[in-house]
Amino acid sequence: MFASQDSSHILKAFVRDILGKEFKTLKPRETYHIDSYKKAFAEDPELMRTEVDILAETENGSHVTIEMQIQSHDYFIERALFYLLEAYRESLGN
Repeated sequence: MFASQDSSHILKAFVRDILGKEFKTLKPRETYHIDSYKKAFAEDPELMRTEVDILAETENGSHVTIEMQIQSHDYFIERALFYLLEAYRESLGN
């Protein structure tokens, strides 16, 4: 529902209601559909998650990634710090 193009207004309203912030554009990084989930589950019955991060653009042109978790993950703070440092390190090579 959130990833289909004809439902972008639902995604915008959801993000606005959860984060209290309005974005110029929102684009799911990976589209999710129940049929692809069923296929992946058939190949790996241990599959217990989906991933639908959202790439967002603010009114001033800044880009952010919105990631929502439905379950608590071990080492979430450490993983977030790793991603932040990796993004910083990556820019030094340029």
